[in-house]
Amino acid sequence: MSENHHSHNEKLLNASDVGELLNCSKRSVCRYAAASRIPSPIQLSGSKKWKLSDISLFLECNCDMAEYQTRKEAENVS
Repeated sequence: MSENHHSHNEKLLNASDVGELLNCSKRSVCRYAAASRIPSPIQLSGSKKWKLSDISLFLECNCDMAEYQTRKEAENVS
């Protein structure tokens, strides 16, 4: 997996890495992101990267965006 670091040393993933975790193609990852069916990527140096913590939480939520968003908001309040 690619290893890049965000300002908080957050591990970042490219579309291929996310596809491996979600068992789909990188093209599907991009389509799902555009349709808001997976967590949003961040733009970094002209490329899209996903936070590993966001994808992990999404998987913990059984790929349910509503549950993911609820838990993400709760994390941000804490």
